[in-house]
Amino acid sequence: MSTTSREHANYALYRSNLGGALQQRYRATRRSADTEEAADVLREAVAATPEASPYRPGYLGNLGSVLLERYQAVGQTAAFDEAIIHLREAVRTVHPANVQRPALMNSLARALLVGGHDLDEAIGLFRSARADAPPESLTRVQSTINLAGALIAVARAAEPPGVASPGDRRWNVLRDLLPRGRRLAETPALDEAIALLTGLLDEDATAGPEAYAFLGQALQARFTLTGRSRTLLQALRTMERAVEVSAPGSTEASVALYHLAEIRVDQWRLTAAADAREEALARFREAAAVEAAAASWRAGVGRAWGRFAMECGRPAEATDGFAVAVGVLDEAAWRGLGRDDQERVLADHEGLARDAAAAAVRAGRPETALELLEQGRGVMLAQVLDSRTSQDLLRERAPGLAEQLAQLQDALDLAERSDLYDDRSEPRHLDQRPVLARRRRELLAEIRKVPGLTGFLRPPRAAGLLSAAEGGPVALVNVSDYGCDALLVTTGGIRVLPLTLTAAEARQEADRFAAAVRDRDLRAMATALDWIWTHVTGPVLDALGPVSRIWWCPTGPLTGLPLHSAGPALDRVISSYTPTVRALVHARSRLGPQGERRRLLIGVPVAPGESELAGVGRELELVRGHLGDVDELTGPDATHERVLALLDGCSWMHFAGHAVQELDAPAVARLLLSDRPLTLRELAARRLDRAEFAFLSGCETSRGGDVLADEATSLAGSVQLAGFPHVIGTLWPIVDVHAPAIVDTVYQVLTAQGTAEPRADAAAVALHLAVRSLRDRRPGFPYFWAGYVHVGP
Repeated sequence: MSTTSREHANYALYRSNLGGALQQRYRATRRSADTEEAADVLREAVAATPEASPYRPGYLGNLGSVLLERYQAVGQTAAFDEAIIHLREAVRTVHPANVQRPALMNSLARALLVGGHDLDEAIGLFRSARADAPPESLTRVQSTINLAGALIAVARAAEPPGVASPGDRRWNVLRDLLPRGRRLAETPALDEAIALLTGLLDEDATAGPEAYAFLGQALQARFTLTGRSRTLLQALRTMERAVEVSAPGSTEASVALYHLAEIRVDQWRLTAAADAREEALARFREAAAVEAAAASWRAGVGRAWGRFAMECGRPAEATDGFAVAVGVLDEAAWRGLGRDDQERVLADHEGLARDAAAAAVRAGRPETALELLEQGRGVMLAQVLDSRTSQDLLRERAPGLAEQLAQLQDALDLAERSDLYDDRSEPRHLDQRPVLARRRRELLAEIRKVPGLTGFLRPPRAAGLLSAAEGGPVALVNVSDYGCDALLVTTGGIRVLPLTLTAAEARQEADRFAAAVRDRDLRAMATALDWIWTHVTGPVLDALGPVSRIWWCPTGPLTGLPLHSAGPALDRVISSYTPTVRALVHARSRLGPQGERRRLLIGVPVAPGESELAGVGRELELVRGHLGDVDELTGPDATHERVLALLDGCSWMHFAGHAVQELDAPAVARLLLSDRPLTLRELAARRLDRAEFAFLSGCETSRGGDVLADEATSLAGSVQLAGFPHVIGTLWPIVDVHAPAIVDTVYQVLTAQGTAEPRADAAAVALHLAVRSLRDRRPGFPYFWAGYVHVGP
């Protein structure tokens, strides 16, 4: 192939054949380099083929199918979008008499089905493909199976089979809506699917595992609607056959085993038979163990296994199931994906780590609970921390591998930063990051073979996290439907404190508090703060006894609540926050001046489309007076370009101006500058080696979102991720008239009343004194002072 010139008459054919062979090898070995190369050579085949050529639609179809398979395996939306483009062009340009036309229609329809797009269009294409395909041909069999799958999706009014994560409520939407024994007035889609698959399997019992799996799902759906035990038995026998005909260790086997487990769950709920329960647990276990299946699928299977085990009162087994799910989250949301795809994957599994920790606590395994929380929360944060962790030991033991890893990491950082601005429609650019991420995984596997480096960049164990509590205890407040607890981490170990609240109550109180803040309802805020003290802050502080410092690490709905300001907490302890325990350990490793100290002051009293902030001028004057020599960007000078240019070299940064957080899309949080916003993603992509302290004096700069609550998607979190160990931010909109008072006191303490160089390590104490001072002056107005928080060591 390497000697075949582009001008050769069969160049495109050879490239297409090579692409097909590479994809076949990928299916056998799951070596991602093969599918990446397959896409490349198939693009070359398409590019080398004239538009009028009768072979071009086939090459487009092959390329589209390879890209669709990549999307199913790793969740890369860009691959799916490109697949749809090529498959639509293939169907549009293929001659009506071309024998490939039915197969191309089937491929396009399958892509629409997998992506959850227009099911009506998919069904129409499947019908046309089935009608035009020769009898007994492979295309006719495939289009029949796929048509049935689309009809099942319509009947279930849920995500298409094989797309939504198993265990997701969307899989069982009908059984939630309909009481047992009641049937919908008509189920023509489900009836047609069953008829199609039954007829196909009557004609050809070797039609494959997908046909049996879809028929089993359809029969299970019919049981859900009718409550007829005979139908459930039919579903059981059919799904058992799907398992039998699936290749061991294949994706098809995992899918069949999962659905067999779900049928056994239905059987257990119907009959309370112990053998049905044990069979369900065993099949979940087997389905989750199939390493060939996509990571996101395995996460869903593991979660379903854990949930059912908890339903059965088996927290130890539930912990095992949840642990499988948590263990593959990093792979499911791997760095080869774009940030949008990572966030989508993690949103699909939101709350998983909290459920896993709750199960581990109830199994008497607090160390495992801590490890699962750390591994399953802040996944994207951990990926970046991995890239910025000291590699001194690696350089000492294997300098060559250290250099390779550094080069790969720099390339990945550049690709991710470029992704903020580049045209995402360029397909070759889309392949670069997956290639780099794959090479990094392979290199890490090689590094871990070096003596003394077996644990290099692996998830931290509980014993290694206890050092986070050297300055004081860390309270991880876990919220799960299986129970709410505080994990109190000290240098001596981990203590579990059961809390007297439920997850539903936590969500309700979080919503009430958000409404009180939005309406500036001081009475409602006071009531909410009393609730926080009674159910969270008070019990934790009482359990710890006299302490001068504490780090709060709330989870889920509690991430937006001011745990540090409830009740008499401000008079008992100095509080800080951390998104994860590991983040606190990492921040501590960066303490102390990092070379030349430059201080950046950014003030934006007027931003496009926003009201003027009258207090910004006074705030800037105060900061300038305390810090002395500063690089200052104010008003029109505070442009996006100039801020980024000075940010890269600064050690201290103070921002005064408007900030915006979108609770339903926290990743688009932004600081408003004079020309265009500086976004959360842009901040997180920086690598600020000299950074020490940042004060974000804007609205909601430390507030995460209602979604991705455990992913540290706040401006303060992103600034810390960029390199600032100490960050001061706010949980809700600040009051412009009081902000200068807070700022003045903070900088007075940091500079020892102007008698010393400012010290970043005094940030928590400085903010504590500033907030308490304003509280003492305005005790009945928590809106003014309770929302300021310190993030860091």
